[in-house]
Amino acid sequence: DLLKARAAATGSVGGARFGQITFNVGLRGREWRASGLHVSPLGTAPPRGLFIHSHGSMSARYLAPSMVGYAAGDGTATMRALYATLSQLGYHVLALDDLGLGLSDAAHQAYMLHDDVAAVALSMLRAVRCELLASGVAVGRQLHAMGGSHGGYETAAIQRRVQAEAGWLGVGIVGSFMHAPPLDASGVMLDLL
Repeated sequence: DLLKARAAATGSVGGARFGQITFNVGLRGREWRASGLHVSPLGTAPPRGLFIHSHGSMSARYLAPSMVGYAAGDGTATMRALYATLSQLGYHVLALDDLGLGLSDAAHQAYMLHDDVAAVALSMLRAVRCELLASGVAVGRQLHAMGGSHGGYETAAIQRRVQAEAGWLGVGIVGSFMHAPPLDASGVMLDLL
C-alpha cells in the first residue's frame, strides 16, 4: 500500500501542515482508493510518533476529515486545534476518512466492519510511514489512537490489528482512547445501511 497521491490543497496552521492524502487499500479481493488528512509538524519538537484519529458516525461524503479538515472557516476549529497541538508536540496526525467518504472511490461505507475499518487505517498508517521514512523524516515508533462513536469502534479495531501485526508495522501502540460508544440516535446510519 503506497501513498497514491498527496493533494495540492494543503495549508499550514500554527506550526502544523494540513494535507489531504489518498492511498490504496485491498479489501475482499478488490483495490479501493481511500483518503484522509495528514497533519505534519513544522516545528522542532522531537518526533513522538503517529496519532490516529477516527471520526464518529457520518453519512455525508463531504463532511469527512480530508474534505473539511484542512480548509479555513469550515467549522472544524476544535479538531484543527487538536491536530495542530498534537503536531506541535511532535506527532504526525492521521485523521481517517471511512471507506466511502471523502475522496474514496467506494460507493458504500465499511460502517461497523472491524476488519475493513482496521485495514483502511493500517493502509493509511503504512502509506504515510513509508513516505516519511523514504523522505528521511524521523517518525518515532509510538502510535496513539483516539475516536468516539463509530470512531471508538474503529479505534478498538485498530488497536487489535496493530497488536497482532506490530512486528512488521514498525510501531507499537502506546495508548488508545475510545470516548463514546457507536450509537446513532438519529437513525441516519441505520437508514443508510
